[in-house]
Amino acid sequence: MKIPLELSNRVRSEDIIKRFLIIFLPLAIFFGSLTFFLYFKDVKIERKTVESNEVINIQTQMETVAATFNQISMDLKFQASQNELAGFLQNGGPEYLKLLSDEWRSLCTIKSFYYKIRYIDENGIEILSVSRNRQGGGNVLSTAPVNVSEKDYFKRTIGLPEDAVYISPFDLSTDNENERQSPEPIVRVGVPVFDKSGRKRGVLILNYLGTLLIDELKKASASSPGSTVLVHADSYYLTSPDQDKDWDVTSKEKPAGIKRHLPEEWQRINQHESGQFHTEDGMVTFGTIYPLLYTRETGAEASLTLLQAQQKEYTWKIASYVPTKMLSIMPIKILNRIFLLYTVCLVIIAICSFLLARTGMRRKTAEEAVRERDEQLRAINSAAANAIIVIDNNRKILHWNPAAEKLFQYTQEEAMDKPITAIIAPPKHQSTFTKISKKFNLPDKDSRGSKIIELFGYKKDGTEFPVEVSFSAFKSGEQWHTVGIIRDISARKKMEQEVLRAQKFESLGVLASGIAHDFNNLLTAIIGNINLVCQFTNPSDENYDLLKSADKAALRAKALSQQLLVFSKSGNPVRKTSSIAPLIRDSADFALHGSTVSCTIHTPEDLWLVDIDTGQISQVVQNLIINSKEAVSGSGTIEISCSNETAIDIPAFSAPVTGNFVKLQIRDTGCGIVKRDLPKIFDPYFTTKDYGSGLGLAIVYSILQKHDGHITVQSEPGQGTTFTLFLPASLDQHLKKEEKGGEAISDRHYRIMVVDGEEMLLNIARRMLVHLGHECICVKNSIEAIEIYKHLWKTGTPVDGVIIDLTIPGGMGGKETAGAIYDINPEARIIVSSGYSHDPVMVDYDEYGFCAAIAKPFDISELKDTMDSVME
Repeated sequence: MKIPLELSNRVRSEDIIKRFLIIFLPLAIFFGSLTFFLYFKDVKIERKTVESNEVINIQTQMETVAATFNQISMDLKFQASQNELAGFLQNGGPEYLKLLSDEWRSLCTIKSFYYKIRYIDENGIEILSVSRNRQGGGNVLSTAPVNVSEKDYFKRTIGLPEDAVYISPFDLSTDNENERQSPEPIVRVGVPVFDKSGRKRGVLILNYLGTLLIDELKKASASSPGSTVLVHADSYYLTSPDQDKDWDVTSKEKPAGIKRHLPEEWQRINQHESGQFHTEDGMVTFGTIYPLLYTRETGAEASLTLLQAQQKEYTWKIASYVPTKMLSIMPIKILNRIFLLYTVCLVIIAICSFLLARTGMRRKTAEEAVRERDEQLRAINSAAANAIIVIDNNRKILHWNPAAEKLFQYTQEEAMDKPITAIIAPPKHQSTFTKISKKFNLPDKDSRGSKIIELFGYKKDGTEFPVEVSFSAFKSGEQWHTVGIIRDISARKKMEQEVLRAQKFESLGVLASGIAHDFNNLLTAIIGNINLVCQFTNPSDENYDLLKSADKAALRAKALSQQLLVFSKSGNPVRKTSSIAPLIRDSADFALHGSTVSCTIHTPEDLWLVDIDTGQISQVVQNLIINSKEAVSGSGTIEISCSNETAIDIPAFSAPVTGNFVKLQIRDTGCGIVKRDLPKIFDPYFTTKDYGSGLGLAIVYSILQKHDGHITVQSEPGQGTTFTLFLPASLDQHLKKEEKGGEAISDRHYRIMVVDGEEMLLNIARRMLVHLGHECICVKNSIEAIEIYKHLWKTGTPVDGVIIDLTIPGGMGGKETAGAIYDINPEARIIVSSGYSHDPVMVDYDEYGFCAAIAKPFDISELKDTMDSVME
């Protein structure tokens, strides 16, 4: 139960605070201790993780070196066993040398990281050399003999047994440096060469670009939080976190070594194979790499002593250095995370503690809240907007609130102890009131729930009106009573009728739209064929009058289709700012032409302008005047008046509608309309006439809805009928000047493409255009139209214009097809055509990229005018 604010203020704040601290402090201390325990544990785990990751990082880079040298050794041994080399050693001759050079060229092309490969005979004379050309790509072949017998790499390799491999130090030593622009760090790998008889005939030397290995090591260490370095056994850097300390490929001088930058750390690194240690400046993880170890063959016992000696004099050290500053960031991050968690827990604990404390104190005030509840209920009952009535077992009224007095016009003194059926129940609904009161007076579970029903109420003055009643039962002592909440739903009922009428119009609109579209397609063919036959028929021919009669009938059918479109969503008005006074006079003259009914029109000179579709509003006025003329049936009168209004009263709305409106009243002295028919006069096909269609007033209602207007009707049988129309006034109260006509129409002839899904419409369009002197290309679908247009455009014989239907069955519609044509030719002239004459594309065709619009059905003159206006 919710305690009122004034009651909550009585709770003593000091008691709440005391109870809050008793609950909160022990919990806060407990969670604080738990939080700091978790902090120290997480810091320890995080440090162990970093140490383990750094060891894995060093091992990964060592494996990278192992994989690299194993691959190089296998490639070199494979070349030493090639048939081309064996053939050259056995037979000599330029043809074998050519085959060998081709093989090496292919190797250097496929594996561009091999800079040079060469064969040196047992005397140290370089017989063949193939190297990568740095300037222009490809390979450089050298067969000029060069003596390299004094080179260290030759001496070391020639002395190796079979299957042994030599790897040189990682330095800048080069051969024939005049062949290259600048030296690069390289590693020389060599193997001895034996002929088929087992005699040693020389060595193969392969130069591998060391920068590639350095790059691979840098990639492998990218995930390390610290810096990773690679150094020679004599301490100089191969890779360094400082780019200036890396191997400088533009200089032969070796850069400063790690021994000078980190002397103490280097001493510990150089004394051990691998390990990890901490200093004041950070954490160091290191390992030792023996490049020659990865090339040793298990079965080559003869080379074991030599390889072990090489390993001791040629080693690399790889080390990862994580500074103290980086290591100290981790505890701070963990502390922030733990502190945030503790803060959230502290807030939750504080909220829960406060709620518990406040709940305990509020329990003491619950009894006082119960005592005050009755007073509050009495205040609510008096302020309620709906009538609240309580009756007993005998259906006598026990409670009657002020809203009931206002609704039913009986005072509380007049209603108390009176039977409810005698006071507010109309005679025809008294039995229903009796059944309801009996049901809720029964003491069973099913009757205790609230029920909502709709009935008619009865005011003191005898007026009946619809009400919604919510009934429920409650027990007072040993008796069951019924309470009812009653509200007037007159306004809602009127609104529901409007919604139902709108739904009817929407359903009819969907049907009318489809019928009008198909009907307009048929009329296009009918009118077009009649036009063409008239063109070839002499006016003096006896059949000419028959054709003209058929043409008039087709035009009347066209007008009927336009009326159908009023119901559809596609029949949106094409508005412009206009004065309604001349429109009323013209419409009245047309509707009453030849009639004996007199008509008076009163329009003030300062009547506001309105934004309307003049054709549709003219139809509204004509329909209403024709209805009045038929109701007068003789020598009666029709009175039309206009005025400016700033607020209008519509029965369907609960309050007056504000704004500027032009009010139009059409009053007649006819027979009037009976009361039971008034709610249905705007329904489609409802009529009281034997000869009526029931569409006249339905069209009036639909047009006004689309103009954001309203219509009301007042009528009494025998006293005439008054229709009142309200149209929103225009915001711009200035009439626009009409544009002057264009220039004379040209007689030039064009090539026109017509795109329409109806074969019948394509035929009549082709005949019309040919009759007008144009060439016509007929296409039934969008894809074919785009392909033909593109072909004609590319071949230099493009079409001059396109007439395209807005709704092409299957594939793309008219808008999408036009877009594809504009992609081919941005200057294309495209006319849109449709049976939906009020479609937004037809109304505002220029906003959708079209040059003009022609509504179906159209005759040959409309087609000619549209074609000439676009093509000129």
